[in-house]
Amino acid sequence: MSESGGFKKRYIVVGVLFTIWVVAYLDRMVMATAIPYIADEFGLTPVSMGVVMSAFFIGYAFCQIPGGLLADKFGAQKVMFTGIAWWSVFTAITGMAYSLISMIFIRIAFGIGEGVFPAASWRAVANWFPAKERGAATGIMLSSNSFGPALAP
Repeated sequence: MSESGGFKKRYIVVGVLFTIWVVAYLDRMVMATAIPYIADEFGLTPVSMGVVMSAFFIGYAFCQIPGGLLADKFGAQKVMFTGIAWWSVFTAITGMAYSLISMIFIRIAFGIGEGVFPAASWRAVANWFPAKERGAATGIMLSSNSFGPALAP
């Protein structure tokens, strides 16, 4: 493989990671837009709405370190794929929530799926990029943190 071919493949990888991070932020931000309508349907108080919004971060925070350990053990690609599949399922299941409690559990489970992704994405950057290029690759990938929330509304 030529150096330019390796360079091209590495930046395709970072482009895919960037896109997944944007989609992850879009998924998170959708709830902020939908919560007033959900609150009307379920009769939620402002406190209950806050609990629903915060439930995601319980699962997300809980799975940050395990996501890295799993990526080291099973490979970044497998962990990222599993996380994406998991959060996609729970994104769909969110529409099936029938009570405040079911919504909270679904949001926690959704957070678990997204929680394994960040560490696995950093492992992917470490796998694909030489040390001298990792900072730039990580910067490109994490610039998604501004695009996702800007696009969501």
